[in-house]
Amino acid sequence: MSLSEETTIFLAVLSALAFASASRSLIYEAISSGKELEFKKLIEELSKEAGMSRKYFSAYFKKISQKAPFDYINEYRTERACEMLIASDKPITDIAFECGFSSQSFFTYKFKHFNGITPTAFRKYTKG
Repeated sequence: MSLSEETTIFLAVLSALAFASASRSLIYEAISSGKELEFKKLIEELSKEAGMSRKYFSAYFKKISQKAPFDYINEYRTERACEMLIASDKPITDIAFECGFSSQSFFTYKFKHFNGITPTAFRKYTKG
């Protein structure tokens, strides 16, 4: 019995998503160490693992997870930033860079997109 092309693609995407979940620890480790992550390279690796082009993989990743790969990664980075904002008094700019964002303005934009509040307001709210 042969699998349909759609089923084969779906299984490949599920495999890549499992790989993505496993790679969360690698993303966490890189963020924790303060290294700038090469997200395009990560997406290339995930698409290769799924046996798809980057564009095709990104479309299926979004279809399955309801998030684009870069949104998935940026959401994870903002989750890490939330932990750091609660646990430390480091300047927000430092936290942005430590989480792999290239600028504070982009960090603030993405943080507000995922959390509905700016990093400064989040810190004030959580610190009471």
